[in-house]
Amino acid sequence: MRFLGLRLVLWLFVAASVTPHLLKDPFHVTDNYDEHYFYAHDDAARITMARYHELPAWNPYYCGGIPLAANPQDESLAPDFLLRLAYGTGPGRRLAVLLFLVLGMEGTFWVAKKHECTTLGAITAAAIFAVSGRFFYMLESGWVNMFGFELLPWAVLGLERGLVSWRWRIVGGFAVAWMILAGGTYTAPYTVLVLLTLTLYDMIARLLRPALDPGDGIAWWRPFVSLVSVGVATLFFAAAKILPMLRVIAAHPRITHRPGSNEAFDVLATLITSHSQDQHGMSSESYIGMLVVALALLALMLRDRLAVRFMAMVAIFFALSLGDQGQWSLWSFAHSLPVYGQLRNPERFTIVVGFFLSLTAARALTHMQDWPKNIVHSLYARFRAFRKKSVPESLPRVAGMVCATLGVLSCALIGYLAVHTLVMDDRMHEALFTQDAPLAMNDDFHQARGNRWDAQVWAPASRGSLQCFEETEFEQSPLLRGDLAAEEFPLDPAKATVSRVSWSPSKIVLAVHATEPAVVVVNQNFSPRWSASVGDVQSLEGELSVQIPAGDHEVVLKYDDTLFDFGVLVSLLSLAAAIFLFGRWAFYKVSASSSSSPNVAGSVA
Repeated sequence: MRFLGLRLVLWLFVAASVTPHLLKDPFHVTDNYDEHYFYAHDDAARITMARYHELPAWNPYYCGGIPLAANPQDESLAPDFLLRLAYGTGPGRRLAVLLFLVLGMEGTFWVAKKHECTTLGAITAAAIFAVSGRFFYMLESGWVNMFGFELLPWAVLGLERGLVSWRWRIVGGFAVAWMILAGGTYTAPYTVLVLLTLTLYDMIARLLRPALDPGDGIAWWRPFVSLVSVGVATLFFAAAKILPMLRVIAAHPRITHRPGSNEAFDVLATLITSHSQDQHGMSSESYIGMLVVALALLALMLRDRLAVRFMAMVAIFFALSLGDQGQWSLWSFAHSLPVYGQLRNPERFTIVVGFFLSLTAARALTHMQDWPKNIVHSLYARFRAFRKKSVPESLPRVAGMVCATLGVLSCALIGYLAVHTLVMDDRMHEALFTQDAPLAMNDDFHQARGNRWDAQVWAPASRGSLQCFEETEFEQSPLLRGDLAAEEFPLDPAKATVSRVSWSPSKIVLAVHATEPAVVVVNQNFSPRWSASVGDVQSLEGELSVQIPAGDHEVVLKYDDTLFDFGVLVSLLSLAAAIFLFGRWAFYKVSASSSSSPNVAGSVA
């Protein structure tokens, strides 16, 4: 399993087992509103980039025109969005899910191996975390952005291996940035809390020597340096999203409800109750199984140092999942922080609980793998001592091999049972994607009355849906219409005539003949980032309009978001710098390896 290719085969097998119908009818969608919402936003961005060759700054297809990339839930700048551009929105979204599942398993495998787990334990932890939770519901709801949780182990690796390696800090920053770019309204804030909690734990552990100190000789302040480095890398990689998004969040806070609270028993039930037995109805993505919880408790009973660290994380995030339990609860403290005050559904923290439970279970399997050999060796040593013979340091070779094989097979069986239970309970059924794909129509863009429940049909039909719903409360002009003969028209037809020369989401060219100063109205929402080559852009009760002087003019209306453009530049330069640094490191490593290898031809001669 040291070979990446073999691991990928195994990860794909597990992913195919839990999502056997993922790539069947890849253009179909589920009948869930959230799936339609995210599909619509993805399609708007894909059309903007693929058809009009523009950056996804403005979305005219929803709510009468709203920011696109700056929308916290938009996924158009994420690396996995390249799959939508290459294969289409529907197939690209399905392939993104498959990609995230594989990345989650590979990342968790690396984390487990880093914490001295056996290969069997690491494989089990990887499969448990990657397919834990209600993936059926995540797929049904179209929450591809929620699959960003599969990048959590990579962020943790970046923090922990970043103690001694700058390259891993970049990897960790890239993982968190990917979550943000993929519309990670929950994934990124949760991951930041995980990294912060691990940092505090490790700093305290190194200060309280030797009780909790891992004994790696690393200074107590190094975790903080690693955390800051990961944070800086995140800001640079995700600048294209963060800069315009923060402006949107400041002006339009997300719609939030009263902070929720949960009973501890109900939260525990989301971890150990299978979907077929689920009757509590909590919105959680965290089912992991009783066997995994039992293994984690076993590792804790064995007083495993690493298991204690993982279970400390379990306890903290389990407490957060309880939600509002009073002013001194962890949730109340987190909810008072910027950004976190806009989050709800605290039970979603249990997906983090599941991650650390899977790692703790891997530690238990690591111990159990040596149990047969240790038990037999102990009995054999006692027998030799009773016979007043010298006590051997190890078992005879054949007995040792038999015991080791027995330990491996026992742990493999336990790991298989844990993973198989999850796969069967989380297995996606065939009747999930039941609705046909939206039809495409290359026509002039027009606003339509629309339908928020079938948001996915409007963008490919070159129509905008005025009926909409957004978690972010963007302003929508009451003057917008879905039945106009022309989307651009003079406010007073006696003063001017207007005709469309060309149209794209971020650029509209109009031919205007004005006999006197006139107002030209565009049937979209106003934004201060719209500019005109002729005249002054104004808000007409929230609708986009331009004050035009008399005469014949070609008016070019453009949506220019300087902050977004600057962020895109920073992100691209950061990515290029990272590629250069990693490329140079790989080149020197290969060169050093080649120069240190023996001269085969010379030795033969």
